[in-house]
Order: sequence, then structure tokens, then C-alpha cells
Amino acid sequence: MTLVIVIGIVACQKESPSDGVPTQQASDFTGLSDRSTYIAPNGWIEVPNTAKKGCKLFKNGSHFMQVIELDKGAKVEPYAYPVQVNSQNQPTGSAVWANVNIPNPSVMKQPVSDWWLTAGSYGVSTDRLYSITNATFFDPQSNGYNNCGYACKSVYPVKRGSIVVCGFGGSPSDLTKIKRAFVVSSNGQTPNVIGFSDSGSNPYAYNTINSVFSTYKYAVVGFKPSEAPNYTGAVPRTAVGVSGSNVYIFTSTSASGDNTVSIMGNWGVSEAKVVMLDGSASTQLTVLGVNKITYSRCVPSILNVNYGPP
Repeated sequence: MTLVIVIGIVACQKESPSDGVPTQQASDFTGLSDRSTYIAPNGWIEVPNTAKKGCKLFKNGSHFMQVIELDKGAKVEPYAYPVQVNSQNQPTGSAVWANVNIPNPSVMKQPVSDWWLTAGSYGVSTDRLYSITNATFFDPQSNGYNNCGYACKSVYPVKRGSIVVCGFGGSPSDLTKIKRAFVVSSNGQTPNVIGFSDSGSNPYAYNTINSVFSTYKYAVVGFKPSEAPNYTGAVPRTAVGVSGSNVYIFTSTSASGDNTVSIMGNWGVSEAKVVMLDGSASTQLTVLGVNKITYSRCVPSILNVNYGPP
């Protein structure tokens, strides 16, 4: 009876958009049989008309947090669309290959708002499509950041089923920085954050990446938060984190690296389970067709979220 009363109070608090909701500890997020009833940290308000099965969107000032529950059938899928293959005779659309010393595979780039409109054309499942967020770092090379429609030839590794886009999306100094990868198990239901090493011979080659992520259906490489570019600055940020079977996608128009890690912690995500993705003008978010954060920069990789089936 006590549990029923608590859940009733939570529902009432969420219906009042002007009020913050009480802070809870990380352990409180796994104590209920239906975690869709959890209380958001203080100051976070659920965005009206955005709740779908296994997916909710919360807002706190300039910050957004998506909470995706994979055990409810929701999906989080990293994606990059290869348009040209440069080596090993891998067919377009199935696998591409490159390393630091060889021209990287070409992948399509466009703003997230355009990814939403054209997702189906590039192989993204539009069935129950909930949101699209930018993903990992890239180097636009001579094409520039805003020349949409041109292929980008330098993006950090992204795996989506049989499609493995392998490249190096940074400067030479980034080779010494600590990387992490957001991964999802072969059944699509168990998320995790693991270390990613770029030491050794050809760490970004197709064979290497395919081997490292062989047991995972989805994967995307980013940075350990403290290693991310402009960590101390208050700039647009994108990060993904994992706690249990939940995935947390943070996007903001202004957040420092410390702020991002702290916010993730408030949601029950430890620093060790956070991957910093590309930020600045790459940070973009569209939810249920509504653009929440927009910039004109063209991005070559995305996280698409699909809510759970009925």
C-alpha cells in the first residue's frame, strides 16, 4: 500500500511543469517494478507529450536528458551511412575499412534535422522512431563542417549490425587520449560502456574494429569525459551513459565537462559509464519530429532511438 501511495505522488509532481521534483539516489532508480514511475533529479521536468514506451525526455534549463529503457523494447542504435568504400573490397552498405594512414571511408553527413526527414532513405528504421541525436567526433577535412551532402572521410568507429564504419576522426594528438565505447549486446537489450584502446598496429582498421566489437550489435567510440576536447568550457555537449538496462543521452547548449559528468551522476550514471560524444555545433537533437537543439553543422554519425512496441 505504501508503494502505491508513493507512485501516486510522483505522478502528481510530474503533472506540474512549474515545480522541480525531489532528488533521489542512484539506487532508487532500480527499486520499482516499473521504472517509468521514477522521480527525476531536482529541477528536471518531463517534457509534455514526449513519453513513449521505454522513452522519456526531461528538461532542465538548457539541458535535455533522454531516458531509454531497453528492457521495455526501446532501442538505441548508433549509425553512419557509408557511401564509398576505399579498401579491402568491402561492399558499400555492409562494411568499410580504413586506418590512420589510409584515406578513411566516405560517409554521408547532414544536420540532425535532415537526418530525421531522410532517415528511412539511409537505412534507419522509422518504425516507432523517437529521436535522433548527433554521435561521435569527425574531421570534415576540405569539405568543411557546413557543406551538407558532401561525404566526410574521417569519423570515429561506428558499428550497426553488419555495417562497420572504421576511421580516425581526430587530430594526431588525440591518439594519446583515452577513448571509450558505448555498446549494446547482440540481442539489442543490454547496454554497456567499455574501454577502447587505439594502441598497437592499425587500431582503426576494419579487422581490428570488427574483432573488438564482435560480440556487440551496436557500438560507437568517443572519449572518456575528462579527455574530451574543450572539457572545461561551457559549450554545447552530447554524452551517452549507461545504468543497468537504461541508456541516458544528455544534450545541452551549454555545459562543461564537469557539469556533464555531475548531471549524469544525478541520474544514477557513474563517470566510468559515460562516453563524451561530439559537441559544439555538432550537438543536435530532434524528438518526435520536433527540433530541440539545432545547428547548421552537418554530422556524419547519429544515435537514433526507437520506442518500444505496444
